[in-house]
Amino acid sequence: MKTFIKAAFFSFVIGTIISITGCTQKSSISIPTPEIGKSSLMGYIIDNNGMPLKDTTIRLAEVYRENENDERGAYILDTAFSPGTISDANGFFLFKNIAPNEYVIVVGDIENNNYEIISQENGRPKVWRVIEGQILDIGKLKINIPSS
Repeated sequence: MKTFIKAAFFSFVIGTIISITGCTQKSSISIPTPEIGKSSLMGYIIDNNGMPLKDTTIRLAEVYRENENDERGAYILDTAFSPGTISDANGFFLFKNIAPNEYVIVVGDIENNNYEIISQENGRPKVWRVIEGQILDIGKLKINIPSS
């Protein structure tokens, strides 16, 4: 099995967090409350025309910092161990019961060099902080790679 590791530096950005007690509904999809000590992250991926990207791989690259007050850090994507999922027909994706942490989102086929790292307007990778016991809804992400 091939392992791909990607590391880079970035600036710190936090997404919006939704606190959940029980279940929530998002476009007819039931989102279960995360297990104790875990978190969830969800969103949609769309192309430049606003059309959903179905059957597309989404991975979470874990963020590492020297200390938690550091603005700079590195992210690592390990294709053997980093969380991954595939979007549905509506472009919806869900990472259930993941470790609370900071993540950079990578969309597409890494091994064939057809992927995009979700970035801020300044071009630096965007970091999402996923907090224990909560579901982070990152909304719609516009992706600039050919659909699968």
